[in-house]
Amino acid sequence: MKKELSNILNQPAPKKNGFFLQRLSLSAIMTFVLSFIIVLSGLYIIAYRGLAVKKIRSSLPVIVSSLNQIGIDIAYDNIKFSPLFFLPMMQVERPQIYALDEINYWKLQFSELKAYVSPFKSDKIVLTFANNGQITFDNETYTTENAAAFIELELVDNQVNQISLQLNDFVVTHFADIKNLTYKLQRSNLSNTSKDVLVTSWNSFFNVSDITINGLVNYPLSSQLKQLSLQANVIGDFQFEDDFLLSMENWVRNNGFIDIPNLVLQWQPLTMVGRGQCKFSKQLAPDLTFNTSSKGLFKLLESLRNLKLVDNKNIYVAKILLNNKAYRLKDNDDELTITTPISYANGKISIDNLVIKDFDKESSHE
Repeated sequence: MKKELSNILNQPAPKKNGFFLQRLSLSAIMTFVLSFIIVLSGLYIIAYRGLAVKKIRSSLPVIVSSLNQIGIDIAYDNIKFSPLFFLPMMQVERPQIYALDEINYWKLQFSELKAYVSPFKSDKIVLTFANNGQITFDNETYTTENAAAFIELELVDNQVNQISLQLNDFVVTHFADIKNLTYKLQRSNLSNTSKDVLVTSWNSFFNVSDITINGLVNYPLSSQLKQLSLQANVIGDFQFEDDFLLSMENWVRNNGFIDIPNLVLQWQPLTMVGRGQCKFSKQLAPDLTFNTSSKGLFKLLESLRNLKLVDNKNIYVAKILLNNKAYRLKDNDDELTITTPISYANGKISIDNLVIKDFDKESSHE
């Protein structure tokens, strides 16, 4: 009995502490690896955002120079950058964009603009605007309010591939309420790089809907603009370069133009659809032509005449010409349908080759 007890007492104790130490070591290793990954990811994100910040800093002078060339400038009170992923990559106080032309001056200003980028990718940048701002035009300043406003930039190989603008419930106090405004510009995949073949290099779409205009503002037709949509395609290989005007000149020199396959305007009692083109002269002046089909055009011309926005004599002649081609599409239509070309060139708006508005003539009188 004593021998058996002695054998039991002399047996080595179970290695409980060793097992515990093994578990502890595994936990420590996993914690270390996880911490290392988190720290490394954080450093990677900071470094990646740091590169994105560097790109934005270097791009700002190019953007400002390009805007200046088309008569636009930007300003701000303060601008801050941050590489930390939980903060906006860029924050701008009181950003402003305005026209350099003192005669046709306008300005759009917000209290704040913020730029965000994906933590792991810098190919998408989202710009958000504060809810209050100001817009100035025609020597009047109006305050603005918006429930949602943002611009999204998509980059591919450090070049802009897509630009999207979205405004919802945008209010210009005492002027107009805009329910929805959408604009999208997207690079097209060039299927043919031959200089002898014109291809689409950019596609764009603009749509604004449900605009309520203040009754005290002088405007034609009703106070409800239901829809204005426009699809436009840039024909020819347009390349954005540091010098925007040089890019335009090269594009025009290679017979580039803008094709507009679809135009829709619903502004009661006017309903208009059409398609057209926009070409540019060597001086980069636009030459816009549309083939349109519409109802309510007579009422629009009469409203423009009453507001003294068009040539009274030519409007009278235009109505006679249009009356000869007007027809009733359906027996129960209240408005006649008119198919006619409408164009803008050299500062003049023409209907059926008859000038109804000459902006240059008015400028010379002023």
